[in-house]
Amino acid sequence: MHITIRTISFLALLALTGVSCHHPVAEQSGEDSSKTATDHWFASAVLYEVNLRQFTPEGTFQAMERHLPRLKNLGVDLLCLMPVQPASAHEGSAWGNPYAVADFTGIDPALGTMGDFRSLVDKIHQQGMHVVIDWTPGTTGKDHHWITRHPDWYVRTSDGTPRAADGPDADDRWLLNHAATGLGDSMKTQLAYWISATGIDGFRMDDATAAPAGFWQDLRLYLDAIQPVVLLAGRADSSTRPYFDAYEEVALIDQLEAVADGTSDAAQLALYLQRQQAHAVYFTSRHDINARRGSVFDQYGMAAGLFAVLTYTLDGMPMLASGQEVGLKKALPVYRKDSISWGDHPFNALYDRLGKLRKDNPALRSDSLGGRMQWITPEPSGQVLAFVRDVPGHRIIGLFNVSDKDATFRLADPRVAGTYRRFTYRDREELSAQSVLTLGPWGYQLYSY
Repeated sequence: MHITIRTISFLALLALTGVSCHHPVAEQSGEDSSKTATDHWFASAVLYEVNLRQFTPEGTFQAMERHLPRLKNLGVDLLCLMPVQPASAHEGSAWGNPYAVADFTGIDPALGTMGDFRSLVDKIHQQGMHVVIDWTPGTTGKDHHWITRHPDWYVRTSDGTPRAADGPDADDRWLLNHAATGLGDSMKTQLAYWISATGIDGFRMDDATAAPAGFWQDLRLYLDAIQPVVLLAGRADSSTRPYFDAYEEVALIDQLEAVADGTSDAAQLALYLQRQQAHAVYFTSRHDINARRGSVFDQYGMAAGLFAVLTYTLDGMPMLASGQEVGLKKALPVYRKDSISWGDHPFNALYDRLGKLRKDNPALRSDSLGGRMQWITPEPSGQVLAFVRDVPGHRIIGLFNVSDKDATFRLADPRVAGTYRRFTYRDREELSAQSVLTLGPWGYQLYSY
Protein backbone atom coordinates (compact mmCIF):
# COMPACT_ATOMS: atom_id res chain seq x y z
CA MET A 1 0.00 0.00 0.00
CA HIS A 2 1.42 3.36 -1.02
CA ILE A 3 1.48 6.23 1.44
CA THR A 4 -0.96 8.90 0.30
CA ILE A 5 0.81 11.91 -1.20
CA ARG A 6 -0.79 15.30 -0.84
CA THR A 7 0.33 17.76 -3.51
CA ILE A 8 1.25 21.22 -2.32
CA SER A 9 2.99 24.03 -4.17
CA PHE A 10 6.52 25.06 -3.25
CA LEU A 11 5.30 28.57 -2.42
CA ALA A 12 2.91 27.02 0.05
CA LEU A 13 5.80 25.10 1.56
CA LEU A 14 7.66 28.33 2.13
CA ALA A 15 4.67 29.62 4.00
CA LEU A 16 4.92 26.68 6.36
CA THR A 17 8.29 27.81 7.68
CA GLY A 18 6.63 29.37 10.71
CA VAL A 19 4.90 26.17 11.79
CA SER A 20 4.72 25.78 15.54
CA CYS A 21 7.21 23.41 17.13
CA HIS A 22 4.55 22.25 19.60
CA HIS A 23 2.36 19.20 19.14
CA PRO A 24 -0.80 19.91 21.16
CA VAL A 25 -2.23 16.39 20.90
CA ALA A 26 0.99 14.79 22.03
CA GLU A 27 1.47 17.30 24.81
CA GLN A 28 -2.04 16.80 26.12
CA SER A 29 -1.90 13.01 25.96
CA GLY A 30 1.69 12.62 27.09
CA GLU A 31 2.47 10.62 23.95
CA ASP A 32 5.67 10.78 21.94
CA SER A 33 5.61 13.96 19.82
CA SER A 34 6.81 12.10 16.72
CA LYS A 35 4.26 11.29 14.05
CA THR A 36 4.62 8.44 11.64
CA ALA A 37 3.74 7.93 7.99
CA THR A 38 3.91 4.24 8.48
CA ASP A 39 0.95 1.93 8.60
CA HIS A 40 0.54 -1.82 8.49
CA TRP A 41 3.24 -2.39 5.85
CA PHE A 42 6.11 -0.87 7.83
CA ALA A 43 6.11 -3.42 10.66
CA SER A 44 6.88 -6.25 8.21
CA ALA A 45 9.01 -4.20 5.84
CA VAL A 46 12.35 -5.08 4.28
CA LEU A 47 14.66 -2.12 3.64
CA TYR A 48 17.09 -2.06 0.69
CA GLU A 49 19.96 0.42 0.35
CA VAL A 50 20.55 1.44 -3.28
CA ASN A 51 24.08 2.44 -4.32
CA LEU A 52 22.94 4.13 -7.53
CA ARG A 53 26.39 4.80 -8.94
CA GLN A 54 27.44 1.16 -8.76
CA PHE A 55 24.08 -0.54 -9.16
CA THR A 56 24.25 -0.78 -12.95
CA PRO A 57 26.95 -0.29 -15.60
CA GLU A 58 25.20 2.97 -16.56
CA GLY A 59 24.82 4.16 -12.97
CA THR A 60 21.62 6.08 -13.74
CA PHE A 61 18.04 6.42 -12.55
CA GLN A 62 16.75 5.00 -15.82
CA ALA A 63 18.96 1.91 -15.60
CA MET A 64 17.80 1.34 -12.02
CA GLU A 65 14.18 1.02 -13.16
CA ARG A 66 14.69 -2.39 -14.75
CA HIS A 67 15.61 -3.87 -11.35
CA LEU A 68 12.40 -2.80 -9.60
CA PRO A 69 10.29 -5.91 -10.39
CA ARG A 70 13.14 -8.12 -9.17
CA LEU A 71 13.43 -6.18 -5.91
CA LYS A 72 9.68 -6.35 -5.39
CA ASN A 73 9.80 -10.13 -5.85
CA LEU A 74 12.66 -10.25 -3.33
CA GLY A 75 10.25 -8.90 -0.72
CA VAL A 76 11.63 -5.35 -0.59
CA ASP A 77 9.16 -2.74 0.64
CA LEU A 78 11.31 0.35 1.15
CA LEU A 79 14.19 1.57 -1.01
CA CYS A 80 16.76 3.97 0.41
CA LEU A 81 18.62 5.79 -2.36
CA MET A 82 22.09 7.03 -1.47
CA PRO A 83 22.40 10.82 -2.05
CA VAL A 84 21.08 11.84 -5.46
CA GLN A 85 22.39 15.41 -5.33
CA PRO A 86 25.58 16.72 -6.97
CA ALA A 87 28.77 15.91 -5.04
CA SER A 88 31.69 18.22 -4.38
CA ALA A 89 34.86 17.50 -6.33
CA HIS A 90 37.41 15.20 -4.71
CA GLU A 91 41.10 15.73 -5.33
CA GLY A 92 42.61 13.04 -7.52
CA SER A 93 39.26 11.52 -8.52
CA ALA A 94 36.69 12.09 -11.22
CA TRP A 95 34.03 11.33 -8.63
CA GLY A 96 33.19 13.12 -5.44
CA ASN A 97 31.92 11.41 -2.31
CA PRO A 98 28.11 11.27 -2.70
CA TYR A 99 27.80 12.32 0.95
CA ALA A 100 29.75 15.54 0.21
CA VAL A 101 26.62 17.26 -1.10
CA ALA A 102 27.26 20.36 -3.20
CA ASP A 103 23.61 21.40 -3.67
CA PHE A 104 20.77 20.02 -1.54
CA THR A 105 18.09 20.73 -4.15
CA GLY A 106 20.03 19.66 -7.24
CA ILE A 107 20.36 16.35 -9.08
CA ASP A 108 23.70 14.72 -9.86
CA PRO A 109 23.81 14.93 -13.68
CA ALA A 110 25.72 11.63 -13.82
CA LEU A 111 22.58 9.94 -12.45
CA GLY A 112 20.15 11.67 -14.81
CA THR A 113 17.71 14.54 -14.74
CA MET A 114 15.02 15.56 -12.27
CA GLY A 115 12.53 14.13 -14.74
CA ASP A 116 14.38 10.81 -14.69
CA PHE A 117 14.29 10.83 -10.90
CA ARG A 118 10.55 11.52 -10.78
CA SER A 119 10.02 8.68 -13.23
CA LEU A 120 11.98 6.33 -10.97
CA VAL A 121 9.92 7.38 -7.94
CA ASP A 122 6.68 6.83 -9.85
CA LYS A 123 7.76 3.37 -10.99
CA ILE A 124 8.79 2.43 -7.44
CA HIS A 125 5.30 3.36 -6.28
CA GLN A 126 3.71 1.45 -9.16
CA GLN A 127 5.48 -1.66 -7.84
CA GLY A 128 3.85 -1.09 -4.45
CA MET A 129 7.15 -0.09 -2.83
CA HIS A 130 8.19 3.08 -1.01
CA VAL A 131 11.30 5.23 -1.37
CA VAL A 132 13.37 7.56 0.79
CA ILE A 133 16.52 9.46 -0.11
CA ASP A 134 19.67 9.83 1.95
CA TRP A 135 20.37 13.23 3.52
CA THR A 136 23.38 14.68 5.33
CA PRO A 137 22.00 16.99 8.05
CA GLY A 138 25.40 17.73 9.61
CA THR A 139 27.67 18.43 6.65
CA THR A 140 27.94 19.80 3.13
CA GLY A 141 30.56 19.40 0.46
CA LYS A 142 33.37 21.94 0.48
CA ASP A 143 32.05 23.85 -2.52
CA HIS A 144 28.42 24.14 -1.40
CA HIS A 145 27.15 27.68 -1.98
CA TRP A 146 26.33 28.07 1.72
CA ILE A 147 30.06 28.39 2.45
CA THR A 148 30.08 31.83 0.79
CA ARG A 149 26.47 32.91 1.32
CA HIS A 150 26.15 31.75 4.93
CA PRO A 151 29.65 31.31 6.36
CA ASP A 152 28.23 31.46 9.90
CA TRP A 153 26.36 28.20 9.27
CA TYR A 154 29.60 26.23 9.58
CA VAL A 155 31.63 25.08 12.56
CA ARG A 156 34.97 26.91 12.61
CA THR A 157 38.40 25.91 13.85
CA SER A 158 40.51 28.14 16.10
CA ASP A 159 41.98 29.91 13.06
CA GLY A 160 38.53 30.62 11.60
CA THR A 161 38.52 28.08 8.77
CA PRO A 162 35.62 25.66 8.34
CA ARG A 163 36.09 22.42 10.24
CA ALA A 164 36.20 19.18 8.29
CA ALA A 165 34.05 16.24 9.35
CA ASP A 166 35.58 13.33 11.23
CA GLY A 167 35.82 9.76 10.05
CA PRO A 168 36.80 7.81 6.92
CA ASP A 169 36.18 9.57 3.60
CA ALA A 170 34.99 12.66 5.50
CA ASP A 171 37.77 15.15 4.80
CA ASP A 172 35.89 16.58 1.81
CA ARG A 173 32.94 17.70 3.96
CA TRP A 174 32.48 20.75 6.19
CA LEU A 175 30.61 20.51 9.49
CA LEU A 176 27.38 22.52 9.82
CA ASN A 177 26.55 24.49 12.96
CA HIS A 178 22.89 23.87 13.83
CA ALA A 179 23.05 26.57 16.50
CA ALA A 180 23.33 29.16 13.70
CA THR A 181 20.23 31.26 13.02
CA GLY A 182 18.47 30.33 9.79
CA LEU A 183 20.17 27.01 9.07
CA GLY A 184 17.38 24.84 10.45
CA ASP A 185 14.63 26.73 8.61
CA SER A 186 16.54 26.57 5.34
CA MET A 187 17.14 22.85 5.64
CA LYS A 188 13.52 22.17 6.52
CA THR A 189 12.37 24.10 3.45
CA GLN A 190 14.73 22.15 1.20
CA LEU A 191 13.58 18.83 2.62
CA ALA A 192 9.98 19.87 2.03
CA TYR A 193 10.86 20.74 -1.56
CA TRP A 194 11.82 17.11 -2.25
CA ILE A 195 8.53 15.84 -0.83
CA SER A 196 6.51 18.27 -2.93
CA ALA A 197 8.53 18.15 -6.14
CA THR A 198 9.22 14.43 -6.41
CA GLY A 199 6.69 12.48 -4.35
CA ILE A 200 9.28 10.60 -2.31
CA ASP A 201 8.06 9.06 0.94
CA GLY A 202 10.69 10.48 3.27
CA PHE A 203 14.35 10.56 4.20
CA ARG A 204 17.20 8.66 5.77
CA MET A 205 19.21 11.08 7.90
CA ASP A 206 22.82 9.94 7.76
CA ASP A 207 23.61 11.20 11.28
CA ALA A 208 20.72 12.41 13.41
CA THR A 209 23.10 13.36 16.24
CA ALA A 210 24.43 16.18 14.03
CA ALA A 211 21.38 18.28 14.93
CA PRO A 212 19.64 18.79 18.29
CA ALA A 213 16.47 16.94 19.23
CA GLY A 214 14.47 20.16 18.89
CA PHE A 215 15.30 20.33 15.19
CA TRP A 216 13.95 16.81 14.62
CA GLN A 217 10.81 17.57 16.60
CA ASP A 218 10.16 20.66 14.49
CA LEU A 219 11.02 18.84 11.26
CA ARG A 220 8.70 15.94 12.06
CA LEU A 221 5.78 18.32 12.53
CA TYR A 222 6.77 20.46 9.55
CA LEU A 223 6.93 17.57 7.09
CA ASP A 224 3.93 15.71 8.48
CA ALA A 225 1.88 18.88 7.91
CA ILE A 226 2.58 18.38 4.20
CA GLN A 227 2.23 14.59 4.14
CA PRO A 228 3.08 11.85 6.64
CA VAL A 229 6.68 10.84 6.01
CA VAL A 230 9.06 8.00 6.78
CA LEU A 231 12.11 9.18 8.71
CA LEU A 232 15.05 6.81 9.17
CA ALA A 233 18.30 7.52 10.99
CA GLY A 234 21.68 6.12 10.07
CA ARG A 235 22.90 7.15 13.49
CA ALA A 236 20.81 8.32 16.44
CA ASP A 237 20.96 8.59 20.21
CA SER A 238 18.42 8.53 23.02
CA SER A 239 17.43 12.19 22.48
CA THR A 240 16.86 11.92 18.72
CA ARG A 241 15.41 8.40 18.30
CA PRO A 242 11.85 9.38 19.33
CA TYR A 243 11.44 11.42 16.13
CA PHE A 244 12.39 8.60 13.76
CA ASP A 245 10.49 5.56 12.60
CA ALA A 246 13.62 3.41 12.76
CA TYR A 247 17.37 3.75 13.26
CA GLU A 248 20.29 1.63 12.02
CA GLU A 249 22.01 -0.51 14.65
CA VAL A 250 25.47 -0.30 13.11
CA ALA A 251 27.18 -1.60 16.26
CA LEU A 252 25.78 -5.04 15.44
CA ILE A 253 28.47 -5.32 12.73
CA ASP A 254 31.28 -5.40 15.30
CA GLN A 255 29.37 -7.91 17.40
CA LEU A 256 28.91 -10.26 14.44
CA GLU A 257 32.55 -9.95 13.38
CA ALA A 258 33.64 -10.87 16.92
CA VAL A 259 31.44 -13.96 16.84
CA ALA A 260 32.75 -14.93 13.40
CA ASP A 261 36.40 -14.68 14.46
CA GLY A 262 35.80 -16.59 17.69
CA THR A 263 36.34 -13.76 20.16
CA SER A 264 32.67 -13.72 21.19
CA ASP A 265 29.99 -16.37 21.66
CA ALA A 266 26.24 -16.96 21.83
CA ALA A 267 25.90 -15.69 25.40
CA GLN A 268 27.66 -12.39 24.67
CA LEU A 269 25.71 -11.85 21.46
CA ALA A 270 22.43 -12.53 23.28
CA LEU A 271 23.37 -10.06 26.02
CA TYR A 272 24.09 -7.40 23.40
CA LEU A 273 20.79 -8.01 21.58
CA GLN A 274 18.81 -7.91 24.82
CA ARG A 275 20.01 -4.33 25.36
CA GLN A 276 18.77 -3.04 22.00
CA GLN A 277 16.10 -0.38 21.71
CA ALA A 278 12.85 -0.72 19.77
CA HIS A 279 12.70 0.20 16.08
CA ALA A 280 16.22 -0.89 15.18
CA VAL A 281 17.32 -1.67 11.62
CA TYR A 282 19.56 -4.76 11.53
CA PHE A 283 21.98 -5.52 8.71
CA THR A 284 25.23 -7.31 7.91
CA SER A 285 26.58 -4.77 5.41
CA ARG A 286 26.12 -1.20 4.24
CA HIS A 287 27.81 0.82 1.48
CA ASP A 288 30.42 2.36 3.80
CA ILE A 289 31.11 -0.90 5.63
CA ASN A 290 31.50 -2.71 2.33
CA ALA A 291 33.91 -0.06 1.04
CA ARG A 292 36.12 -0.31 4.14
CA ARG A 293 35.80 -3.95 5.21
CA GLY A 294 34.91 -5.79 2.02
CA SER A 295 32.08 -8.22 1.34
CA VAL A 296 30.14 -10.16 3.96
CA PHE A 297 32.31 -13.17 3.08
CA ASP A 298 35.43 -11.13 3.91
CA GLN A 299 33.83 -10.07 7.19
CA TYR A 300 32.13 -13.23 8.38
CA GLY A 301 33.35 -16.12 6.26
CA MET A 302 31.10 -19.18 6.61
CA ALA A 303 28.85 -17.31 9.07
CA ALA A 304 27.52 -14.89 6.42
CA GLY A 305 24.37 -16.90 5.70
CA LEU A 306 23.52 -17.46 9.35
CA PHE A 307 23.85 -13.75 10.11
CA ALA A 308 21.61 -12.90 7.15
CA VAL A 309 18.86 -15.10 8.60
CA LEU A 310 19.37 -13.60 12.04
CA THR A 311 18.78 -10.03 10.83
CA TYR A 312 15.43 -11.05 9.34
CA THR A 313 14.17 -12.65 12.55
CA LEU A 314 15.19 -10.15 15.23
CA ASP A 315 12.68 -7.64 16.59
CA GLY A 316 13.38 -4.86 14.10
CA MET A 317 13.66 -4.16 10.38
CA PRO A 318 16.15 -6.03 8.17
CA MET A 319 18.18 -4.12 5.60
CA LEU A 320 20.04 -5.36 2.53
CA ALA A 321 22.88 -3.48 0.86
CA SER A 322 23.16 -3.42 -2.92
CA GLY A 323 24.32 -6.75 -4.32
CA GLN A 324 24.03 -8.83 -1.16
CA GLU A 325 21.30 -10.95 -2.69
CA VAL A 326 23.67 -12.11 -5.45
CA GLY A 327 26.58 -12.79 -3.11
CA LEU A 328 28.61 -9.65 -3.84
CA LYS A 329 32.22 -10.68 -3.24
CA LYS A 330 34.07 -7.37 -3.52
CA ALA A 331 34.27 -3.92 -2.01
CA LEU A 332 32.59 -1.20 -4.07
CA PRO A 333 34.85 1.88 -4.10
CA VAL A 334 33.69 5.37 -3.15
CA TYR A 335 35.68 7.44 -5.65
CA ARG A 336 35.69 5.41 -8.86
CA LYS A 337 33.24 3.53 -11.03
CA ASP A 338 32.60 -0.14 -10.51
CA SER A 339 29.43 -2.16 -10.86
CA ILE A 340 27.67 -5.18 -9.43
CA SER A 341 27.62 -8.41 -11.42
CA TRP A 342 23.99 -9.44 -11.30
CA GLY A 343 23.26 -13.14 -11.58
CA ASP A 344 21.98 -16.05 -9.55
CA HIS A 345 23.33 -16.99 -6.13
CA PRO A 346 21.98 -19.10 -3.22
CA PHE A 347 21.50 -15.90 -1.24
CA ASN A 348 18.89 -14.76 -3.75
CA ALA A 349 16.60 -17.68 -2.90
CA LEU A 350 17.44 -17.32 0.79
CA TYR A 351 16.46 -13.65 0.96
CA ASP A 352 13.36 -14.33 -1.12
CA ARG A 353 12.17 -16.97 1.36
CA LEU A 354 13.07 -14.81 4.35
CA GLY A 355 11.06 -11.93 2.91
CA LYS A 356 8.02 -14.16 2.47
CA LEU A 357 8.39 -15.59 5.99
CA ARG A 358 8.59 -12.11 7.44
CA LYS A 359 5.32 -11.11 5.79
CA ASP A 360 3.49 -14.40 6.36
CA ASN A 361 4.24 -14.79 10.07
CA PRO A 362 2.92 -11.90 12.20
CA ALA A 363 5.16 -12.97 15.09
CA LEU A 364 7.99 -11.30 13.12
CA ARG A 365 6.29 -7.91 13.01
CA SER A 366 8.31 -5.10 14.57
CA ASP A 367 5.39 -3.22 16.11
CA SER A 368 3.22 -3.92 19.16
CA LEU A 369 1.34 -6.60 17.19
CA GLY A 370 4.50 -8.67 16.74
CA GLY A 371 6.11 -11.13 19.10
CA ARG A 372 8.68 -9.93 21.58
CA MET A 373 12.06 -11.63 21.85
CA GLN A 374 11.95 -14.41 24.49
CA TRP A 375 15.41 -15.84 24.97
CA ILE A 376 16.07 -19.55 25.42
CA THR A 377 19.14 -21.03 27.10
CA PRO A 378 19.80 -24.45 25.54
CA GLU A 379 21.68 -27.14 27.46
CA PRO A 380 24.63 -27.04 27.17
CA SER A 381 24.84 -23.31 26.49
CA GLY A 382 27.60 -21.34 24.79
CA GLN A 383 27.33 -22.27 21.13
CA VAL A 384 23.66 -21.74 20.30
CA LEU A 385 21.74 -18.46 20.20
CA ALA A 386 18.06 -19.30 20.66
CA PHE A 387 14.81 -17.38 21.01
CA VAL A 388 11.03 -17.63 20.65
CA ARG A 389 8.72 -14.97 19.24
CA ASP A 390 4.99 -15.60 19.32
CA VAL A 391 1.57 -14.02 19.03
CA PRO A 392 -1.79 -15.80 19.29
CA GLY A 393 -1.86 -18.47 16.58
CA HIS A 394 1.69 -17.88 15.31
CA ARG A 395 5.17 -18.63 16.60
CA ILE A 396 8.74 -18.68 15.37
CA ILE A 397 11.73 -20.28 17.06
CA GLY A 398 15.20 -19.25 15.96
CA LEU A 399 18.20 -21.51 16.61
CA PHE A 400 21.67 -20.37 15.53
CA ASN A 401 24.93 -22.26 16.05
CA VAL A 402 27.33 -19.31 16.23
CA SER A 403 30.45 -21.46 16.21
CA ASP A 404 32.62 -23.40 13.77
CA LYS A 405 31.89 -26.76 15.49
CA ASP A 406 28.88 -29.05 15.59
CA ALA A 407 26.43 -28.22 18.37
CA THR A 408 24.18 -30.87 19.99
CA PHE A 409 21.83 -29.47 22.60
CA ARG A 410 18.53 -29.88 24.43
CA LEU A 411 16.03 -27.02 24.16
CA ALA A 412 15.12 -27.30 27.87
CA ASP A 413 12.25 -24.78 27.66
CA PRO A 414 8.51 -25.61 27.76
CA ARG A 415 7.70 -22.59 25.55
CA VAL A 416 8.96 -24.48 22.48
CA ALA A 417 6.31 -27.23 22.63
CA GLY A 418 4.41 -27.62 19.37
CA THR A 419 4.46 -28.85 15.79
CA TYR A 420 6.34 -26.61 13.38
CA ARG A 421 7.43 -26.20 9.80
CA ARG A 422 11.22 -26.25 9.42
CA PHE A 423 12.67 -23.44 7.30
CA THR A 424 15.62 -25.28 5.78
CA TYR A 425 13.94 -28.61 5.03
CA ARG A 426 10.36 -27.35 4.58
CA ASP A 427 9.02 -30.34 6.50
CA ARG A 428 7.26 -30.62 9.85
CA GLU A 429 8.71 -31.52 13.23
CA GLU A 430 7.36 -31.70 16.74
CA LEU A 431 9.37 -30.01 19.49
CA SER A 432 9.28 -30.22 23.26
CA ALA A 433 11.48 -29.13 26.14
CA GLN A 434 13.19 -32.52 25.91
CA SER A 435 13.98 -32.29 22.20
CA VAL A 436 17.66 -32.87 21.41
CA LEU A 437 18.87 -31.20 18.21
CA THR A 438 22.13 -30.94 16.29
CA LEU A 439 23.27 -28.02 14.15
CA GLY A 440 26.42 -28.10 12.03
CA PRO A 441 29.09 -25.37 12.10
CA TRP A 442 27.40 -22.00 11.50
CA GLY A 443 24.13 -23.88 11.07
CA TYR A 444 20.69 -22.51 11.82
CA GLN A 445 17.08 -23.58 11.86
CA LEU A 446 13.81 -21.70 12.04
CA TYR A 447 10.66 -23.41 13.28
CA SER A 448 7.37 -21.67 12.58
CA TYR A 449 3.62 -22.00 12.49
